[in-house]
Amino acid sequence: MARPRSENYDEKRQSILEESAHLIASVGFDKTSIAMIAKQCGISKALIYHYYSEKAEILYDLLHQHVDGLKVLVKGIMDSGDSDEGKFLRLVDSLMKTYVRNREKHIILMRETNALNGEQQQSLRKAQSDMVHDMATLVSRLHRTEALHHPKLSTAVGLILLGSLNWTYTWFGEDGPMTSGQFAALVSEIFLNGVRSPGLDRLADLPPSA
Repeated sequence: MARPRSENYDEKRQSILEESAHLIASVGFDKTSIAMIAKQCGISKALIYHYYSEKAEILYDLLHQHVDGLKVLVKGIMDSGDSDEGKFLRLVDSLMKTYVRNREKHIILMRETNALNGEQQQSLRKAQSDMVHDMATLVSRLHRTEALHHPKLSTAVGLILLGSLNWTYTWFGEDGPMTSGQFAALVSEIFLNGVRSPGLDRLADLPPSA
């Protein structure tokens, strides 16, 4: 007979995901065991298996939840009544701040996706591909450049933009010389106006801000 779900089932499951994120981001998925996750959560291995059948299921649930949150964020901005430039600025700023706030989950997304099966990987990559498309669409609208409407170029532009944010986890820290908001403003200025933009002088003088 299957064990009945407790009233706080979803809360416990979420707690397992959060604690697993600490471990996987720190030591890697391959070196993380169910026993380690159980110890981190302060519960038994048997209880972990009540919520997840294997650690790969934990990994997929963790990444699916993270990517789904990004999808909701992007869709909300794209569907807003803001101007295209307003959407672009909000998108870059919001993604950067989300990556910083969920740094461990983002590290896992960047490093551990290949540990999932093909169908799971495809699901996550489709969501990321949609984000690239949205970014490329905004850039092409703002520049009104015919070349940027070509699928090959627009996709490349979207990937460059997303990549400039995705990999900040390897070096960016909020205790550094720039805040996440300032870095997002820098990325936006370069993509909208180029590295020769006078706006870069203004950004260089920005005081620390949230």
